Amino acid sequence: MNFIDVSPYYGHYKAETVLGKALKEMPRDKYYLSIKVGRYGKDGVNTWNYSGKRATESMYESMERLHIDYIDLINVHDVEFLDMN
Repeated sequence: MNFIDVSPYYGHYKAETVLGKALKEMPRDKYYLSIKVGRYGKDGVNTWNYSGKRATESMYESMERLHIDYIDLINVHDVEFLDMN
């Protein structure tokens, strides 16, 4: 298996933090990494923000938690919650 999918929403940042520790030991060219933007959670509170500004910030925050310098695939998480009003 060489495809990893993670989100800042999973475990409210914990999944990225724990995975980042493991990825430090793996050569970056040995796996593909997918992250998500748009859905977040902290302290039991879920939030959604699909703005370009927040997506960009989230991408860089994820890269920092994951200890990586590039991402292979970025998905919009739970876009059905986007309020178009």
